[in-house]
Amino acid sequence: MSIKGLCVEGMEITEISKKLVPYISEYVNGFALKEDDPLFLEGHIFSLEEISGMLPKYYLEYFTDESNFICFSGFIIVTNSQDKEEQQIISLVMDESSERAFLLCVHEENEDEGEKAIIIKDFLA
Repeated sequence: MSIKGLCVEGMEITEISKKLVPYISEYVNGFALKEDDPLFLEGHIFSLEEISGMLPKYYLEYFTDESNFICFSGFIIVTNSQDKEEQQIISLVMDESSERAFLLCVHEENEDEGEKAIIIKDFLA
């Protein structure tokens, strides 16, 4: 079975950011991105072992130990249950060649579990 994903081939990070806004808006009511602002501030390459905790277990069979991923991260502002604005980390997991986006996540802090990545859009499904 071939791996799906959101096609972002040839796009710059600001273009990818604009393409992701509708998915973030579904999660964060009223989310908007300023013109020409990217969502992501930095990117790193990770091995399958390093990000296997973020990937749903049923996707692991589609990748090998040699698989690498580009993970971009940045911040978004969300309003919490007390109507206060707070920053949350947002991340995007992509293939190593930057052609397909796989997962869009928000990282939430949980007192019991520490930081937890919540998938807000699964492009592999």
